[in-house]
Amino acid sequence: MARARAVVSLAGETLPDRSAEPFRARGNEPFWSLRLGEDELRLERLGQAPRIVAPPPAARIEAGVHAFEAALDGRALRLRIEPTPCTDTMTGMPHPATVRLELGGERPVGCGGDPGSLLRAAARTENALDGASLPAQRPLELHFGTDGRVPGQAPCNRIVGSYRLSGEELRLGPVASTMMASEEPMMAAERRNVESREAVRRFELAPAGELVLVAEGGARIALVPRRSLPAGDAWHFRCQGYVSEG
Repeated sequence: MARARAVVSLAGETLPDRSAEPFRARGNEPFWSLRLGEDELRLERLGQAPRIVAPPPAARIEAGVHAFEAALDGRALRLRIEPTPCTDTMTGMPHPATVRLELGGERPVGCGGDPGSLLRAAARTENALDGASLPAQRPLELHFGTDGRVPGQAPCNRIVGSYRLSGEELRLGPVASTMMASEEPMMAAERRNVESREAVRRFELAPAGELVLVAEGGARIALVPRRSLPAGDAWHFRCQGYVSEG
């Protein structure tokens, strides 16, 4: 059997295999962490010395779930990596995988994978700002890039910014935009959008698949994967001295 690779897919996106970057997972109450790399599986638990399986076990893949089995200190260790989003109970940070351990009679559950992959999964269309729906014919779009930048398109102006993702929070900004003029309702929406983005502190995954950016003060920006607009609803934004169709 080929050596295992902790590859997890979510909505068509494949996370990095462990030959390039180790797969990491963690859980709480009590705290534990796991690192699955090319050369070893390393399990750390609160108040205990690290436990290592080298080389790591091979994976058995069934219905998208990666299952691993090994002997550790005379006990059976079972690991399951499920491509089901998971939210860390301590930090509130979403992760792309749910990780289940079984060691003896203990069965801790935690979260694993790179949270940034959830942001970078697809270009997204903003369909609501703080609960207020936005016109479908004039979407606000953004895309989290691998380079730490967040380019986007508002009803009139192009928007660009950066993002930083740590173990506990997401921050956007500074945010800048072009200076084209448009109808005041749309300009007001753009201004609120820029202000809300710069106040973002974390993100959530809604049950319906929306990515929700949560700003300081509680403002929420709901985003869905970008979809092509039906024929006849092509974007057409008329700004002062500028027309964009596409």
